[in-house]
Formats: sequence, structure tokens, C-alpha cells
Amino acid sequence: MLFGFILGIMNCESFLFAPLFAAGPNMYICICNAITESEVRGAVSLGCKRMDDLKRDLGVATCCGKCEPDARRVLRECRGEPVKAAACE
Repeated sequence: MLFGFILGIMNCESFLFAPLFAAGPNMYICICNAITESEVRGAVSLGCKRMDDLKRDLGVATCCGKCEPDARRVLRECRGEPVKAAACE
């Protein structure tokens, strides 16, 4: 918990808007930038409509990129689009 808080301070955008995203799922979507599913959902509710918006506003999928499929899934869910079930790899 403390580690997440410290990472939040380092990532100013996440830290500043943390109270807005406190409710809901708190699973990490982007480990590199410590971005949670709640933060992605909050950003969508504040106007992010595309993956480029999430990259710009939150920094999701700007390092290794492994989180992009999950971030896209959350984005589609928030827009009410059908979401495919995750395949086991």
C-alpha cells in the first residue's frame, strides 16, 4: 500500500486524481506507471475516448506496452462495447 502511494506521488497525474478514482476495482493495469483500473475508468469518465487519450493523460502503455490489451478492454467496457473473454496463454 505504501509502495503504491509513493509511486502515486512520483506519477503526479495519478496522485492528483487519486480521490476521484478511489471507488471501484483497484487492480493494476499498468505496472510500469502504477496505473489502476479505477484510474483508467475515471479517466474515461472525465473524457478520454481513445487509447491515445489514456496514453497522454495517464501514461498507460508508454513503457513496455504489455498493459495495452487490458487498458483497451477497460476502455471498451466503459464505452459499453462488447468485450471478448480473455484467453488463457
